[in-house]
Formats: sequence, structure tokens, C-alpha cells
Amino acid sequence: MGCAGTAPATTGAQQVPFTTTPPSGAESRQSMRVRRVVTGHDHNGRAVVVSDADVEPTDPDFAPKWSVWAADRTVTFPDDGTPADFAGPLIPAPGGFHVVVLTLPPHFNTDVMFDTSDPIRAAEIARAQMAEAVAVVPDPNPPGSYGTIPGFTGLHATASIDCMTPISGESVFVLEDEEIRLTPGDWVVVNGVTHAWRNDQDQPVVMVGVIVGAEHRGVPLRQ
Repeated sequence: MGCAGTAPATTGAQQVPFTTTPPSGAESRQSMRVRRVVTGHDHNGRAVVVSDADVEPTDPDFAPKWSVWAADRTVTFPDDGTPADFAGPLIPAPGGFHVVVLTLPPHFNTDVMFDTSDPIRAAEIARAQMAEAVAVVPDPNPPGSYGTIPGFTGLHATASIDCMTPISGESVFVLEDEEIRLTPGDWVVVNGVTHAWRNDQDQPVVMVGVIVGAEHRGVPLRQ
């Protein structure tokens, strides 16, 4: 999962320069509205609406995201609609869940955020930056060893099952050696595999995801 960065990637004191200006999520943040209506039970046991408000976006990694509802544990009912414990920002604990809306800005491609004249170094720093926000799982394969499909610098895996669908626009789901284009009505189930996202279009992509926390022993060593 990812969001349009607003500053150059850094690791320690070293900076990897952008090759171009990175795509901005400002337009998506201004035009998107996500409303969340939450139900619960009142003191008489009646089903009621306990909250009706807009959700503010966050930028934990490489693109604006709206966290609709999440929990790090099994939820018990009846309840009063209070949000369950969720450490976030994206991946829930095993058994937990996260419902999220996310955007990919026009021409979103993590490759343009880094100097890819040294692909291995670019992928290495991209992986380190992403690990600070997304909680990626250990990967014994060297950064940059997955090929050079556009978006390769963003390849990562998380301890989760991600069920994703675009509701507007066309997203590109990037795997190690292939890419799959997704349009509204298409779903992809990401079973803890190494992946990245790209948007080749002139308009933002809006996606809805249900993320389920899972146990993950780490990315397999490529043979």
C-alpha cells in the first residue's frame, strides 16, 4: 500500500534526489470526501447512530488514505460504537482488520521519487523508508533484485491479506515479474506477497481496501 511523498527520501544523512517532482496528493485530499456513519447501542439497548462525521485523510507512506474503521483484535458485541484499539497506521495485528479508502495520484510511480540510475540503491532506500511506515516483513532478497517493471522500487510485503478494488480510475498492481491492470469491479487479494502499486493515468485512482492482519514468516528466498 502507498502515498505521494512530500519530501525526498532519506536514510540517515544521505538523501536520494528525486528525478522529477513527485506526484502530489493535495488535489485528492481537497476533492475527496469520506463520510463515516457509525452505529452502536444506547443505554436502553436500542440500535442508534453514535457518530456521523467526515474522516480526515492521513499520509503514512506514499498516498492519501482515509481510515474508515479498524481493530487489532476480535470485536465483541453489543457495544456502544466506540472505536476498538488499533495501533495502525495501516496493518492491523493478526486477526484484526482495517477498512481503508486510498488514492493513487495521477502518474503515481515510486520510481520517480528516487534516482534510479542506481536501481539497487534506490530500491534499498525505498524499502527502508517504507518499513518506517508500513511495517513490512523481513525480505532476504536483495533490494532491486526483482527486475525493473515500472514501480519496482516500491515492492514490499506486509503481514496481511489485502482485498483491494478500484472504485474509480485504473490502478496497476505490480508483482515481481508481472503487472495486472485493475478497473472498477476488479478485486485483487494480496496474500502477503511482494507487490507495489502504480497509476499510469491522468486522473487519480480511488481504491477501497479491507486489510486483515495475518501471521507472516517473511518473504521466501528467491531461487
